Amino acid sequence: MVAASSCFPAGFEPIIYPNDFSYSKEGEKLSIEELKEGMLYENYQEDVNSIENSYGFMDGGITDNQGLYSVMLADKKRRRRVDPNPFDLIIVTDVTSYFMEEYQLPNALIKPELRINTPVFYLNKAKAILKNLITTINWITVLLILALFAGISMSILSGSKVLVMAGSFIGGISLIAILFIYGIKKISLVKWLWKNKKQIEQDEFINRLTKDNKLFSEDIMIGIINFLKVAKIGFLEQMVKARITSLLSLVLDINLKQTRRLIYEMFYNEPIWDNRRVPNFIYELSSYNKVSRTHRFNNKERLTWIATEEDKNLFLGNCETLNEIAEDARTMGTTLWFDKSDTEKQKLKKIIATGQFTTCCNLLEYTISLERKGVQFEDCITKQINDLKIKLTKDFIHFKENPYYLFDFLESAI
Repeated sequence: MVAASSCFPAGFEPIIYPNDFSYSKEGEKLSIEELKEGMLYENYQEDVNSIENSYGFMDGGITDNQGLYSVMLADKKRRRRVDPNPFDLIIVTDVTSYFMEEYQLPNALIKPELRINTPVFYLNKAKAILKNLITTINWITVLLILALFAGISMSILSGSKVLVMAGSFIGGISLIAILFIYGIKKISLVKWLWKNKKQIEQDEFINRLTKDNKLFSEDIMIGIINFLKVAKIGFLEQMVKARITSLLSLVLDINLKQTRRLIYEMFYNEPIWDNRRVPNFIYELSSYNKVSRTHRFNNKERLTWIATEEDKNLFLGNCETLNEIAEDARTMGTTLWFDKSDTEKQKLKKIIATGQFTTCCNLLEYTISLERKGVQFEDCITKQINDLKIKLTKDFIHFKENPYYLFDFLESAI
């Protein structure tokens, strides 16, 4: 399933289950039939069945970028069992954010010079070229006809074998060229242009565009054409760019963030997951989020519990180095590999370290929140949570002193 997350639309083909998961080598075998029996699915009637067909897996980010909705469904299914076994804690880890850059309208450019003229200017040039071309072809046709007659005359009237062959060659080539020009003229568009070579009327052009056209009326088409007569190429280019960039923003940014927001809203509005959820976002400790984070720890409604001065000092104090590293990790683009520049800037190391100290910080906040809210557990569980809080506190202080301490330790152990 991890590999399937790379199969984004138009980038790579889907991974097919069970076909791509079966194998047979060195005496080991996992058949397609075994894989089909090993996976169950629940239909809309909540009937559980084995799969019968093959299925394609690809990046699910377009509908559930965090995989959170799938976890919510799985948790609810567990609760419906006779012996329910829901998840103890759901940690939602995410490298995206709700941040959006302001939309920048593309500028209308005036260079090179072709941008300062209107489409009508170039249309008139094209019409002039077309007119000259048609005139030239007419003259060529006349010359070809004369050459054809000359070739026929040479073949019939000449007594020389050489002149007969030359006449036949000239006549044959001329005939082929004449037939070719005739064939070109029979093409509908060329035929229409040829017929209107002196003047292509606007009314005829509009009639052709509006014929069987249910999208635009004749008045609208006339308005569009009149606008195109005075609009400069640079301005039209800007219009096209604005529409493309806004469409990309809608599909790749606004729509995804809206879907993300709706799923989070469902997750946080359900009481069944109270005290069992930990948000773990890569931007949490970034410089960009510093003001919002400070405001949250001073706002009981956003935090859902009252933070002491000791809590605020622990979570907000001496985090400058963590903020810088997390900001670098947050702004890393979505790619399939790390290029030379990313390697030189230690992007991978910063992303891994950010994941480590951000997870530590969020788990620590979670354990303290349970304590501040007075959530009751069995004594043994309360002791485990308290022991975990003490260890996480030490780790987070260590991270603030050296953000890469865990990364370096794990790297040296490999």
